[in-house]
Amino acid sequence: MKIRALTVFVAALAVVAAALLWTDRNRQPQALDERVGQTPLPVDTARSAVAIVITPADASSIRLEDRGDGVWILPDYHRLPADFGKVSRLVSNLTDARIERFVSANPERTERLGLGRHTIELLGSNADQTLATLILGRRSERGGGSYFRFEGEDRTYLLDRSLSPDREAALWASKTPLPAGQETVRQVFYEFRDGTTFSALRETPGDDFVSDPNDNTAGIQQEPFLAALGNLLTTRYNEVALRDNSEAIEASENIAGTATITLFDAGSIRASWGRRPEQILEKDEDSEGTDESEADETIPAGKPFLFLEFPEDSSSPWAEPSRGLAFQIADFYFNRLPENSSGWLE
Repeated sequence: MKIRALTVFVAALAVVAAALLWTDRNRQPQALDERVGQTPLPVDTARSAVAIVITPADASSIRLEDRGDGVWILPDYHRLPADFGKVSRLVSNLTDARIERFVSANPERTERLGLGRHTIELLGSNADQTLATLILGRRSERGGGSYFRFEGEDRTYLLDRSLSPDREAALWASKTPLPAGQETVRQVFYEFRDGTTFSALRETPGDDFVSDPNDNTAGIQQEPFLAALGNLLTTRYNEVALRDNSEAIEASENIAGTATITLFDAGSIRASWGRRPEQILEKDEDSEGTDESEADETIPAGKPFLFLEFPEDSSSPWAEPSRGLAFQIADFYFNRLPENSSGWLE
C-alpha cells in the first residue's frame, strides 16, 4: 500500500510539474518581450511628425498636416484648420499609453482581434517619410484596452487604454472660425439690415469699449455689448457648404448683420450672417374649386449661414477655405446674433 501511494504521489507531482512547465513556456514570450511596459509611440518620434494619416477600415483616409507654425489643417477637406485639442489628445494618448502585454503572433488568433479597424501613420518632413505606423484592433473584453500591432510585424499587443479615432474628416475640423477671446479685439464695426451702424473701439485690451474716442459722452453699456460680441466670437458651425450652394446663396441675399472686426495684431475679419426668411404663400381665393378651409402655405426659414472674409495677405488658417465656403450654423447661434444695437449705448 505504501508503494502504491508513493507511486500515485510521484505521478501527481509529474502532472503538476508538466503544468507549470507549460504555463512557464506560454508566459516566457511575454516576460521576454522588451516592449511590454513601453509606449507604442516615443515622444521624440511624435515631435518629429509633420503629418498624421488616419485610415479607417471602411472609410477614406484622413490627413492632418502641420503648416509649420503649429497650426494643423485638413488638406483634403477644404483645407480647414483641424481641432488642435483633438489632434493633441490623439498624440498624447499614443505617447502616454503603455503596452500592457504581448498577446499572440498566431495569425489564426490575431484575426479575431479585429486588427485593421484603424491605421495611424505618422509622417516626417522628408518626402512623407514614415516615422511610425500602428494598426489598431478592437477593444479587449477585459479592461477595455485596444489590441494593436506595428506595421510589418505579426506580434499583437494589448494597450492599457482604448484608441478609436473619429472616422470622418469633418469631425476633425475646428468648429470655431472666429477668434475666441474678446481680449484680441480692438475695434468692431457693425452694419445691420435696417441700415443702422455701430462702431466700438479701445486702445488696449484692458480698456472699456467706446463708440467715439473724441466724445467722452459716447459711452457704451459694456455688459450687453460684450455679451453680443462674445456670442459672435464663439459661434460654432455644424457643416460647411460651397458658396454657390442654393441655400448659401439665399442666405447671402438676406444678410441680417455684418461685423468688421479689427484685432490688436492688425489682422481683421469681416463676418456676415443671414438666412432666407420664412415665407407665407397666401391661397388664391379667386381660384375656382378652392377649398375655403385651406390655410395659407408657410415655407419655413432657410438654414442660417455665417460668411467670413479676410484680407488677401492674411495669415489666418481660415482665410483660404473661407473664400469658397459658407458655414452653416445652428438656430441657437443665429438667434443670439445681434440684429441692431439696441441697448448698447448709455
